Amino acid sequence: MDARSDFTTRMIQADGIRLHCTEFGAGPPLVWLHGAGPGASGMQNFGGNVTAFPGRRNLVFDFPRYGGADKPVVRDGLFSYNARQVVAALVTLGVAKATFIGNSMGGATALRIAALRPDLVDRLVVMGSAGAIPEDEPLTPTLLMMVDVLRNGPTRDKIAAIGRDFVHDPALVSEAMIDERLRAASDPELLASGKDTMLKPESLVADLPRIEARTLIIWGREDRVLPLRWAQPLIAGVRNAETRIVPHCGHWVQIEHRDWFNRAVADFLSD
Repeated sequence: MDARSDFTTRMIQADGIRLHCTEFGAGPPLVWLHGAGPGASGMQNFGGNVTAFPGRRNLVFDFPRYGGADKPVVRDGLFSYNARQVVAALVTLGVAKATFIGNSMGGATALRIAALRPDLVDRLVVMGSAGAIPEDEPLTPTLLMMVDVLRNGPTRDKIAAIGRDFVHDPALVSEAMIDERLRAASDPELLASGKDTMLKPESLVADLPRIEARTLIIWGREDRVLPLRWAQPLIAGVRNAETRIVPHCGHWVQIEHRDWFNRAVADFLSD
């Protein structure tokens, strides 16, 4: 994660809670929405990407229950709840239209926003997005481990196993990253509210034809969290979507192939 003096951080009022936001650059807004791994945060997911876009107003959010955001009990559908909070935070910030970039849970949240509020979305980039898991398929072992952390709490072994499943090359998951994520996932406030939290994923397949924004779908070929075959409903359902499949890559395209990802997004935004 980059730590730079030209990053600003603050708490943003959303819908009854506050989201943590890191801001960098100036220009048309670019909203970054992270994934759901235990101990995740916006800058941990995207710290190596935002500095490639200094001509944009980069807004990197921590979702509810992650990073520096508030840790509420959540009983609503996960993607709808997150979407409501992000939209409310953007109202607080005075953002009327933005491009959204989302990984996994963040991708599903961005898709939900694009379906419900097409006026708010200029373009859309989603990587290994949740929201379209086939009903007849069981959860992957990695997703089951993530559910176990929510229900029973984190351990270092659980965090390490999940992190290494997220990437094609396990060497990319450092001991320092594991330690950082374990600390975040062990936050006492998070653990206390987690006992009453039911994070319900939602199927967004019915939403997809309503998405008007031009969309770039990116998927790691070796993704073990949300396998490549789960991209098909998004590819078929989003009318204005193009797709890039990245070889030798797992769930974190933006980390595993950072330079390629930054160029691909820059090209998509400028085209």
